[in-house]
Amino acid sequence: MEKRLPTIKEIAKALKISPSTVSRALHNHHSIGLRTKTQVQELAKALNYQPNQTAIFLSKAKLLPSALSFQILQNHFFLLQLVALKILQTLKNTMYFLASRMMILIAKKELLIQ
Repeated sequence: MEKRLPTIKEIAKALKISPSTVSRALHNHHSIGLRTKTQVQELAKALNYQPNQTAIFLSKAKLLPSALSFQILQNHFFLLQLVALKILQTLKNTMYFLASRMMILIAKKELLIQ
């Protein structure tokens, strides 16, 4: 049976710090102290921590909701539907904005006439 890789949450629990602190320490963020960075990086190395590539991909996907799994992305038809829905949602939002601006202009014109 294949041994599973450790997660950021498991490293955080072992060191009694938050997962976001572990993530920042692994990315050498300036806001994390040198001692904490060293502890996190040493434990990650000892546990053979590897970043989850699927999670990284989904966190960087701007168009797709983060709840989608990587397997869904392999279905091109479904991906095209998502793109079409995003375009329609953008058009809908634009139409609402334009309609509200028109209503404001009509209301202002009516006030000027009275």
